[in-house]
Amino acid sequence: MNDILKVGTSSEASRLTSSEADDIEKKIDYEIIKTHHSMLLLGAIANYIGGAFYILLLMHHDDSAEEKNLIVWYLILVITNTINILWALRYHGSVTIDALKKWRKVFLFILAAICLTWSSIGIFFISGSIYYQFTTLTFLLAVLICFSFSSITDFTVAAISIVCLLAPVIVFRTSIGLHNFLTTQHDPFINLGVSGSFLVLGIFMMIACYIGQRMVRKFFRLSFENILLSDKLKMANEFLEQRVKERTIELENSLKLVKYQATHDLLTELPNRRLLVEYVHDAIEKSIKNNNMFAIACVSINEIKKINEALGMTTGEQVLKRISRRFQNIMNDNASAGNKVVTYLPTISRQDVFIVLIHPFDNLNEVIPKVEFLFSLFKDPVIILDQSIHLTASIGVSIYPRDSLDVNELIMHSHAASIIAEQRGGNNVLVYEVGIDTDLARKLKMENQLHNALNNHEFMLKYQPFIDLKTGKICGMEALIRWNNPLLGTVRPDEFIPIAEANGTIIPIGEWVLRTACMQTAKWHSQGYNKLQISVNLSAKQFKERNIIKVISDTLAQTGLDPQYLKLELTESKAFREDVVPIIHEISAMGILLSIDDFGTGYSAFSNLKLFEIDQIKIDKSFIDDIATNKDSKDIVRNTIALGKRMQIKVLAEGVETGKQIEILRKYGCDMIQGYYFSKPLDAEAFTSLLNEHEMIST
Repeated sequence: MNDILKVGTSSEASRLTSSEADDIEKKIDYEIIKTHHSMLLLGAIANYIGGAFYILLLMHHDDSAEEKNLIVWYLILVITNTINILWALRYHGSVTIDALKKWRKVFLFILAAICLTWSSIGIFFISGSIYYQFTTLTFLLAVLICFSFSSITDFTVAAISIVCLLAPVIVFRTSIGLHNFLTTQHDPFINLGVSGSFLVLGIFMMIACYIGQRMVRKFFRLSFENILLSDKLKMANEFLEQRVKERTIELENSLKLVKYQATHDLLTELPNRRLLVEYVHDAIEKSIKNNNMFAIACVSINEIKKINEALGMTTGEQVLKRISRRFQNIMNDNASAGNKVVTYLPTISRQDVFIVLIHPFDNLNEVIPKVEFLFSLFKDPVIILDQSIHLTASIGVSIYPRDSLDVNELIMHSHAASIIAEQRGGNNVLVYEVGIDTDLARKLKMENQLHNALNNHEFMLKYQPFIDLKTGKICGMEALIRWNNPLLGTVRPDEFIPIAEANGTIIPIGEWVLRTACMQTAKWHSQGYNKLQISVNLSAKQFKERNIIKVISDTLAQTGLDPQYLKLELTESKAFREDVVPIIHEISAMGILLSIDDFGTGYSAFSNLKLFEIDQIKIDKSFIDDIATNKDSKDIVRNTIALGKRMQIKVLAEGVETGKQIEILRKYGCDMIQGYYFSKPLDAEAFTSLLNEHEMIST
């Protein structure tokens, strides 16, 4: 804006630069010379007529000698004016200042000759009768006035005209007057008076022409300056208008951008919650008018958290952008197809949750099929860096006007339904019901109770044994936490552990689990079961703690457990993160064993197993469940076991519940099993009894 003001101020536009002033002076010179050039023919004709009229008046008195002189004089006048005309015609049509200046140089000499010709009448034809003298003086004065005022625009031309017309007469009359004064033949004062009068007249005319010339030039200068300044002001105004227009467009675009950023997610470019509220208000108005209903679907991507942990936030963002394009496509397809049956308006609530307004519906039976269409967006895998990532979604649905008449409540209900849908296994649709609020209320109570659960001694550990398939003996156990709350009753780990990780209570809980498990294992060692290995799960939050190494070493020192009998279990998604690998190296250097839990469910490559020394991999229960009937699961288990043997890593299968599963696992060479087929998780006392019933491995 400062640039506009600087260029557009009147003071800036009203000043002329030196080059502009020089250009104006050149234009003035050009116009003055051009004026003389254009008036030359008129002046020559005036000379022809004036000279002819003069000699006719003088030839009225018979004097043959004078007639001859008058004719000679007139011929000279005609010749000089004719030369002047011919010289001017040579430059007829010339418009350049250089050509006119060249014409003017010669013109000044011709002008001097013409003026001297006229001046000669004051010398040769003023003697004699009073008639001659009066006529000659009258013509001489008339010619002087005509020449002076016709050249008032050019002082040089006027000066030459005045000097050439008067100087010869003044010199001649002065010399006669002085001669008469010295010889006392005649009265000298008549000639001296005439000379003085001509001199005064010449000076007056010179001054008048000088002043007139300055006035004329000033007039020209002001005219050209006005034209130039008008053009500059016009240009300045045009520039101002253009800049104002540009700035207005810039401001409009900035406002549009601000509005867009306020109503859209910058990563995915999908509308955000603010625009969603507008969409829902519009949908409510249409539903009231048309007596129909609409649905709000909250679509939660189940794998985003794992992808962020395993592959990094950048990859997670790329996945979200790809999925967002698929959501945008269904919105664009609706618009282009003019779909009057149902319209999808996708928005994004947070990075892993999309909220889609679907309308209109005439009855409830139409809702589920139209909502299930959204699963088609996740049918094809997302390809990132040549890696195929399969996604699933949990969808919660609220329906207007059945579930609420309020916008925020409808959105909240759909979100609540999606949370429950994800907790029930995900990849399904759940329509909001009143009981869902009860589940969420339970979660809120759970979060509040977790803060005091440790102090109130509400947690306990249970132990599920590992069985060596070669010997059938117990070779270790996994410590599994359980929570008994007076208000909530028994709470499953899959219920409270995600909440504990979210609110940070997982850190003290995890330290308690590690300390209690190591203490109990050391106790069993003292009872003679000195080969038992205890497996403890570490959460992602614990790995982010700077003092994790100190916590582990202090625990081992306090409990007296040898590090070789502590096995830390890490999920595949946590173990291969770049920020975790150095910590794992430190843990391994302490002599602690490392196990990869839920192997095969993450997104990391098998090559990651070489990042550090791994002692055990656990095959996830999802592959064991249908190993007897599903060829893919069977191949995955067989290949994983073969991989472990090649890399000298022990393989444990978890979730074993049937003899058929054990038969297949033993056939493939699996090292250990864990599951209900052998024993459910037991408290320390029951596990001690189990140990007493089975002979321990001595090696």
